[in-house]
Amino acid sequence: MSAYDLTPPHGPGDPAAGRPDGSAPVDFAVDVTAHEAHRRAHVLEAIGPDRDPVEVLRGEEAAYDLLTRRTTAGPPTT
Repeated sequence: MSAYDLTPPHGPGDPAAGRPDGSAPVDFAVDVTAHEAHRRAHVLEAIGPDRDPVEVLRGEEAAYDLLTRRTTAGPPTT
C-alpha cells in the first residue's frame, strides 16, 4: 500500500482508517488555570492597593456625560 492510498488499513470503524500514516487522532488539552491565576495576581499587584473601582466608574461616567453633552448640544458657545 502506498502512502497516498486512502483504503482503510484496518477497517472502516478504525479511527486511523484513511490516514496515510495509520495513526489515530490525539486529544490535546492545555490547562491554563495556574497561569491565569498568576497573571491576575500580577495585574492586581501592578494596579496597587489604593485602586477604587467605584471611583473609577464614576469618573468614566462623568467623562461620558461630558462627551455626550458636547456632541448632542453642539460646539460650546463663547
